[in-house]
Amino acid sequence: MWCFISRFEGPPTQYTFAHTIPATGIPMSKFTIILIAVASLTVFCCVTVNSASTAAIDACMQPMVKGYCYAIFKMFYYNSANKQCEEFEYGGCGGNQNRFDTKEQCEKTCAS
Repeated sequence: MWCFISRFEGPPTQYTFAHTIPATGIPMSKFTIILIAVASLTVFCCVTVNSASTAAIDACMQPMVKGYCYAIFKMFYYNSANKQCEEFEYGGCGGNQNRFDTKEQCEKTCAS
């Protein structure tokens, strides 16, 4: 799902919402909305759904995916061929679980 908001100024902002089954608290899916300021006046927001089926795949074995939006977030991924964590530019939408905020977090999760 995409939305368009005009006349917004500010840095990229991320909001995370978890939808739960009523009266049980069991998560159904997790939605992440990322607002990206373009030319200081326009915001595009994209919604990604993190599904349980994706969680079954080991994040460290997934390929690096930049995503389909145009923001530039410095992130790290585990390069299973080189067996090390490497920096990449994440676009802000899409991608997979092989994406970490810090090199230390990547190494703690993936490097053995």
